[in-house]
Amino acid sequence: MDLVGLAQFQERADTYLKSHMSRLLASVQAVASKIEAKLKCPFIIMGSWPAKQIVLAAGEDGNNLPLLTANDIDVYTGTPGKKTQVAIDYHSIQYLSINGISQEVNTVSVVQNFGWKSLLDNNDINATAVAIEVQRDNHGVLLVEFHVSLHFWGFLFGGRVLKAVNPASAQTKTLVRLAYKAFPMNLEFDGANIDPCSEISLYNAAEYCTNCRSTKRRSV
Repeated sequence: MDLVGLAQFQERADTYLKSHMSRLLASVQAVASKIEAKLKCPFIIMGSWPAKQIVLAAGEDGNNLPLLTANDIDVYTGTPGKKTQVAIDYHSIQYLSINGISQEVNTVSVVQNFGWKSLLDNNDINATAVAIEVQRDNHGVLLVEFHVSLHFWGFLFGGRVLKAVNPASAQTKTLVRLAYKAFPMNLEFDGANIDPCSEISLYNAAEYCTNCRSTKRRSV
């Protein structure tokens, strides 16, 4: 479903956030403040963890929502730029254990076009299309801002099927990620229009798996 079709979920999304924002902010700020104290720079939390927080914020009202999982917290840092495409250095990943946070924090360096919009544009799965921007203002107050794609709301309110955000340009690694995320949560996934046998897909899948294996885990 394209963004025009997903627009039907905007009003419901606005109502949902208005109803649960205070609980959502309280849970996220507690974690974000600890990460900021460690990194001492602006950052953006992406993916499964912020998506899970949006669902958890509903409390008992969310009993009919999918129980999303997040094994860790993916945090991106970098310098804003004017390039049109984001560039991420996955070899720069550091794995942090931070006091007061039960999950591992993975920090990733964005070397080109750091920003919530570019990172959301780079996101490949509807169920992870959430960004949390964290930074301090000129008075030192910690600001936490949510940026949620319509693709996420389409997943949450429109069928709860994991899909590629842009199937026409998706690669085999997206298909692998869809399956990897769907099975533990007992959710369906749709890999239609992703050609797993194309030469470029096979190359990217091999590169993706190689990067995962070769990255050295470090605690800082």
